[in-house]
Formats: sequence, C-alpha cells, structure tokens
Amino acid sequence: MSGKHQIKVLPSGLVLQVDEGETVYEALLRNNVPIAVVCGGKGVCGKCGMRVLKGVSSPPTVKEEKWAQVLGGDVRLACQVRMLSDGVIELNQAAATAKAKILTWGQEVKTEVDPAVTRREVLLPTPSLEDQRADLERLLQAVGVQSYDGYLLRKLSDCLWGSKFDVEAVLYDGELIDVRPKVPKAGVYGIAFDIGTTTIVGYLYDLESGKLVSVRSSYNDQIRYGEDVISRIEFASKGQENTSKMQDAVVGTINNIIADLLKTANIDKDDVYDIVCAGNTIMASFLLGSSCYHSSRTPYIPPFTSPVRVKARDLHLNSNPSGYLKTLPSISAYVGGDLVADILVSEIYKHEGPVALVDLGTNGEVIVKTEDDFMATSC
Repeated sequence: MSGKHQIKVLPSGLVLQVDEGETVYEALLRNNVPIAVVCGGKGVCGKCGMRVLKGVSSPPTVKEEKWAQVLGGDVRLACQVRMLSDGVIELNQAAATAKAKILTWGQEVKTEVDPAVTRREVLLPTPSLEDQRADLERLLQAVGVQSYDGYLLRKLSDCLWGSKFDVEAVLYDGELIDVRPKVPKAGVYGIAFDIGTTTIVGYLYDLESGKLVSVRSSYNDQIRYGEDVISRIEFASKGQENTSKMQDAVVGTINNIIADLLKTANIDKDDVYDIVCAGNTIMASFLLGSSCYHSSRTPYIPPFTSPVRVKARDLHLNSNPSGYLKTLPSISAYVGGDLVADILVSEIYKHEGPVALVDLGTNGEVIVKTEDDFMATSC
C-alpha cells in the first residue's frame, strides 16, 4: 500500500492522517501534537519512544536497534518509524510534554519612566477654501514632526473628519505612527517578553505610569522541534519551510500570551505600541526568521548582535500594526540579550571588586566581573 494512512494515537485517542513517506514524529508535529524530543528527530535522545499496536510499519533502523536494548525490543522511535498502513500507535509516557510551574515573579527595580511611545492631543484648524493643506500635512505640521508611518493613511482622513479634527497623535521616537479619536480610557501600553528556550513570559506595562498591569506565561511552542538550541538549529537548517515553522512557533506563543494579557486587563490590542524582547541570541534570531545555521558551526558567528527593530505587522503580532518590536543587543552567538538584561537589571557593573552572576535555565550562562572586565560563557 502507498499514499496516506490513518493512525490512532494512544492514550489520547486522536486519529491522524499520515503520509507514508514521513515519520510518525513528523506527522505528529504537522498535526500539532506535542511530543518531547531533545535531539530534533535524529534518533539520538530516545525520548520519542512508542509502540505500534496495529498496522504495518517500516523496519527498525540501526538507531532504533540500539535503543531497543535500553527501552525494550518492541519500542520504536517516532522520529525513525514510518507507517505503511492504517494502524494504532501508543506513545510512551516520556514522549508526552511535561508541565511545570513557570517562574513569572521577580524583584522590581525602580527606574525613571521614559518610553519611546508618547501621545499628544492636537486640535487642527478646519480645512477651508483658504486652507487647502492635505490631511497628512496638516497633522504633521501641527505635531511638529516629518517622519510618519504610511500605514496610518488607511485611517487618517476618516479619523480626522470624523473627530472634527480634534484628535490624539501617537509618536514613536519622533515618528508619527497613529492617530485616534480622543477617548478618555485609551492609553499607550507596551509588553516586555522574556523569551526562553523552554518558556516565554510576557509583562504588560502602562507606558505612561510605568505600572505593571498583567503577567502571563506559556511554554515556548518551539519545544516540539527540540528541547535545546542546537536541536532546533538542526531542525531549522533543513530548509526554509522548517525555519518558518520555528518562527511561527515562537510568534504564535507570543500572540497567545498577548491575547491573555489584554483579556485580563481589558485593553484593546491597538493600544499596544511597543514590544521589547530579551532572549538568547538563537531565540532572537528564530523570532526574526533566521535559521542560525552558521551560529552552530565554527567560528560560531551569529546573524546579528545589534538591537533590531521591526514593525509589529511584519511579524503578524497581535498588537497595533504600526507599533514596533525590538530585541535587546546580544554579545555573541551564545551570550545573548537575556544576559545583557541581567547585567542591566542586577547592576553588577556598579559593584567594586569581583562579582559573579548566574542565569539558570535550559541554557545556562555565567558572568564574572573583575575590576575592569566582564567575562561570560554559556552551557
């Protein structure tokens, strides 16, 4: 037999359609079924153990034969086995993704509020036969800026005329990014994301008061493609389709967290103009669509280390499309923006004498500060 087959997955009872040429692991990923795999589907970690209870499958590979000595003779690896007919499979308990408590709290550091996003109320002169300025030029002159996001032209005229030219302009570092009617409860908000290899945490802030409004967290959906950064690089490097899957996974997780944050705080997504992400260099690169292949090979050069700023709409984020997402600067391929954030928040640069900082996570980093220098490593 050839083509497509149906398999029933136990213990969930889910029925999937699989292609004969793909592994069970690939079929599970394609159908958004979580499965714990550390090695990215290379048959090395042995975590995707399963049993074929009914149906015809491909013969055991050499890697499966080695793992059979540890896991048992009837245990197959989902990343190696292919179904050749309809059947029933059972995933081992270890193959299911475990759930754990995600750390979301920490020590708050007081700082002066100086957001990139500001808003300005403006009452524009009403157009007339004597005043023939176009809507955009009229607003730019009133606000006193020249830079603007062309995306706002979609709503500009209707907003100005519908509000009788009494509006609120929203600026981002001097760029006019939005215009909206004056609404008493409307604010400007930003979200800070800690993008970890395993978990992602989002913090919703009122950018004018600096108040923390809400906190939400979730597992990084990239876990399905490998539990460590090397496994994910190997997966993403197999082609643009895999790189896109890796990007979609982290963007999807971020969007789910944003939706939870806004629902909890009863805030409209169009009021979120600034998103800042701190994460290791690989996570930041995946977010922006890079496979990071060369980061895993000597001499370990990352795609970028500078802070990157992109429009929220370019990543299809669940926020104001004219707002921005920014990443923190990284230091090297394996010393990233999360460690830069650690240094800034802990203020270890202010300490006299030697001091060490340890960031424990799926990927751990250590910083040692001497009198004049910083030394950092990761593992």
